[in-house]
Order: sequence, then structure tokens, then C-alpha cells
Amino acid sequence: MGEPQAQADWKPSPDPTVLTTVQIDEKIEALRKLMDERFSGIQVQFRERDTRVTENAILIKSALDAALQAAKESVSVSGTATTKLLDAIALTVTTLGNSLSSTINDLKDRVGAIEGRSGGMSSLYGWIIAAVGLVFSGIGIVIALVVYLSHSNATAVAPIVIPK
Repeated sequence: MGEPQAQADWKPSPDPTVLTTVQIDEKIEALRKLMDERFSGIQVQFRERDTRVTENAILIKSALDAALQAAKESVSVSGTATTKLLDAIALTVTTLGNSLSSTINDLKDRVGAIEGRSGGMSSLYGWIIAAVGLVFSGIGIVIALVVYLSHSNATAVAPIVIPK
């Protein structure tokens, strides 16, 4: 049993420290390449997602613009129809008022003539009841006309369809 060997002779040949370091460096480089590939794949996915979001935003904006334009046109058409309906009702009321006025004037003349007669008082009640009946029937006609016109000029608005 000899003397202990010197410090320089203690390491085996080839040196495992150098081999281990080389292997670790190779594995680190392989891991770096793998991570770079994965991160580049994720970046591609982010770009694709951003493109889809932008395209969807453009589609939504165009659909919203179309819906707003359609609503604006619908309001315009509805306003025109309402104006025409109100004009027709005003004309009907005016015509009916003139007709009732002439009828009332005619009844006044007849009542005046009947009063001159001996049995005028009993006839007067009949004419007044007839006039009241005529006024109520005129009001009924106006109401029926308004209801008819409001139902016949109703416009249907088509639903708004937003493309996907």
C-alpha cells in the first residue's frame, strides 16, 4: 500500500465534469429550441385570434349600421303613414261637422215652422230626439272610421337579421 496519489492524478480520464457540462448544454439548447417552437405556435394562435376578433367587429359594425338604417327608414315610413291617417281623420271630422251643421240648421228651420203650428210643442220633442239621435250616430260613424283607419293602415316591420 503505497502512498496516496497526488491531487492531479485523482480525476479520471476523460473528465466526467466536462462531459456532464457538455451534455447539460446540449439538453438546455434542445429545451430552448422546443420552448421557442411552442411560443412561436402560441404567437400564431394570438395573431389568428386577433384577426378573427377584428373581422367579427367589422361584421358586427356593418350589421348594426344596417339595422339602424332600417329602423330609421321604418320610423320615416311610420311617420308618413301616421300623418296621412291624421289628415284623413281631420278631413272626415270636418266633413261630418259641416254635414251635422247643415242638418242642425235644417232642423232649426223645421222646428221654427212647427212651432208656428198649433201642435208644435209635441212635434218639437220628436225633432229634438231625432237631432240628438243624428248627432250620436255621427259620433258613432267618426269613431268607427277612426278605428277602421287605424287598423287598415298598420304597417308591419320586418325583423332585423344579423349575419353570423
